[in-house]
Amino acid sequence: MATILITGVTSGIGRALAIEFAKQGHTVIGCGTREDKISELNDTLGSHHRIDRVDVSDYHQVEQWAHSVHKTHPKIDIVINNAGVKSKLVPTWEVEPADFKRTIDINVLGVFNVIHSFVPAMVKSNHGTIINMSSEWGRVTDANVSSYCASKYAIEGLTQSLSKELPSNMIAIALSPLIVYTKLLEQVKHLLLPGEYELGVTPEEWAKYVVPKIFALNKEDNGKSLTWSPKYSDNSTAE
Repeated sequence: MATILITGVTSGIGRALAIEFAKQGHTVIGCGTREDKISELNDTLGSHHRIDRVDVSDYHQVEQWAHSVHKTHPKIDIVINNAGVKSKLVPTWEVEPADFKRTIDINVLGVFNVIHSFVPAMVKSNHGTIINMSSEWGRVTDANVSSYCASKYAIEGLTQSLSKELPSNMIAIALSPLIVYTKLLEQVKHLLLPGEYELGVTPEEWAKYVVPKIFALNKEDNGKSLTWSPKYSDNSTAE
């Protein structure tokens, strides 16, 4: 059985992944920022797993978390950088600077903080997979989502660079979930093309479909930008 580290596990895709991995017998290490949701998920998963309060945009919190986790779980098999936010849907010049900064701090800096704190031990053992959650808005753009697009384009570039640095047995991919019925999707669904919303699935459906595919990843997938959804036939894009 594997040990899986997931950020942003208190709702949506992150929560669904945590529960699905746990159902299949794997150990889940997760984090979020909402105390009530963390407590609820710890109760749901049970004592074999651990969900902590960590703000991934704060390097010192992530570093301390990694130090604590490594004491009890020295071998992390899979890291899933899932935590993410978006700012208000307005033109770029109307985005509040604080909102733009928060989006970059969580969506990009948060991913770097987790990689910086957890990946060195994985590199030392030449073992593990890093999955950075991306978006179709990390590959194409739309109006009024500039900060989110900027953050996910950054994730695509970060992941491809990281993949070239890893030792031979490790894998890093950027993964787009396409359309999943989350709170974020509800806020942006009016931007979708006709018929796209109907391609969506629930977080639970997505997680059930994706978990086996994660374990099927191999060295040939390293550096790829992938799109996985049970309602999407073409599950990969060229590197």
